[in-house]
Amino acid sequence: MFPLFETFKIISGKINNLEYHQERIDYSIKLFYGKSNNNNIVLKNLQLPVNDTSEILRCRFNYNYEKYELNLNPYIKSKINSLKIIYDDKIDYPLKYSDRNRLNELFELRENCDDILICKRGLITDTTIANVVFYDGLRFVTPRVPLLKGTFRKYLLDKGVIFEKDISIHELVKYEYLILINALREFDLNDRIYIKDIK
Repeated sequence: MFPLFETFKIISGKINNLEYHQERIDYSIKLFYGKSNNNNIVLKNLQLPVNDTSEILRCRFNYNYEKYELNLNPYIKSKINSLKIIYDDKIDYPLKYSDRNRLNELFELRENCDDILICKRGLITDTTIANVVFYDGLRFVTPRVPLLKGTFRKYLLDKGVIFEKDISIHELVKYEYLILINALREFDLNDRIYIKDIK
């Protein structure tokens, strides 16, 4: 019923980076259904609960061309300290599909690591839940072709905080650490995963 979804950070009843989420919804509807959104799904019109300012809510927004549903929960940030490299040259996830079966199957291969880092055709892409940003000692770079072009990733690119670059599996040794980012995970320099913790 709802083949697509978005995940929002809700603070004081407002969607963080609303414009970027709306842009991706419009793009996804156009690509998936072959027609424009036509104001069917408009985020600024949502009635959201005004929560305590100290609490961050995680909103899963399931939608199709005409309808949507909301699931709201307090956001608890998962701690990710280690990643296992998993190879899959055929995986394809250009839209935020509700069907995450292949990602879930790959996640089960993580062994004793917290998540996986997916390598497609020799190039680093994403983890199962986040885009990745690497630090090379001079600047922060993110894979030029991720599995999914995240909204917060685009925000940081637009602000000139991070830059796109093809990152091959063999180039990982050139980097000091990486940071995971998504709509709920901020660009936090204290939340580093060092290259030595990638298996």
